[in-house]
Amino acid sequence: MRLNRFTFHVLFLACLTTVTQRPAQAETYQRIVSLNLCADQYLLALADPSRIAALTTFAQDPGISFLADRAEAFPTVPSAAEAIIKLDPDLIIGSRFRDTDTKTMLRRLGYKVVEIERTNTAQEMAEQTRRMGDILGSPARARELIGQIEKAASAAPLPGDAPSALVYQRRGYISGSKSIISHVMRYAGLRNEAEKLGRSSISRISLEELAVTRPDFLILDTEALGKGDIGSEVLHHPVLKRLFRKEQVIRMPSALTVCGGPSFPAAVDFLRHAISRVRTTDG
Repeated sequence: MRLNRFTFHVLFLACLTTVTQRPAQAETYQRIVSLNLCADQYLLALADPSRIAALTTFAQDPGISFLADRAEAFPTVPSAAEAIIKLDPDLIIGSRFRDTDTKTMLRRLGYKVVEIERTNTAQEMAEQTRRMGDILGSPARARELIGQIEKAASAAPLPGDAPSALVYQRRGYISGSKSIISHVMRYAGLRNEAEKLGRSSISRISLEELAVTRPDFLILDTEALGKGDIGSEVLHHPVLKRLFRKEQVIRMPSALTVCGGPSFPAAVDFLRHAISRVRTTDG
């Protein structure tokens, strides 16, 4: 079919528009800003340091940020559009579930905004790591981290007599069976007693229920233990000392399980070693 001159020009302009509107390749992102603590971790783990323009104000807090030591080398910025615009970023990474207004404004102003998903399972973490590696232009680093995640999740299925545990938090909350730490527990060789209780998400448990449930281990958040506020009082309750021997209480840094992905292998390794120390002592 022959094309007249008008049709040719229309098709040419359409093709030219497609080319010019194509998203920039990952290697062209030179000023990347994070809107979310979990995005911080992916940036620190995968991105070339020279491309990180700013992280969140939480990134340098060792109580909740797994890579806080690395984060100290970078500027931080509040999750406000005005502050982010001043940095002139060419890529902004946030969470799908947070900072909605900020992300909407930035997109309207023409900024490239990419969202990370909430990941709980090892498979979800591996998939997100692969995606972030492609976006950040670091596929090799992503493959390395995926290998570590898959290795951490390669433990044999839990036997029926696997020791049980509960993650006990401020104000008497426990972590449900679908949480990140529940998956960490499984690969470390622990059975989350919350599943037996029918708790899939975070929920509250009374001291009486805890006494009846009586798991083999109680996992306490070190960040919460050190707060000394009303919410953390229950973590120091005398009843806990009567219910659990010292070796049954595992104090675990919350920074290991606030986010999925980069911290997952270290979280599994931490729990495995904690359990191993107890078994060695008992033996």
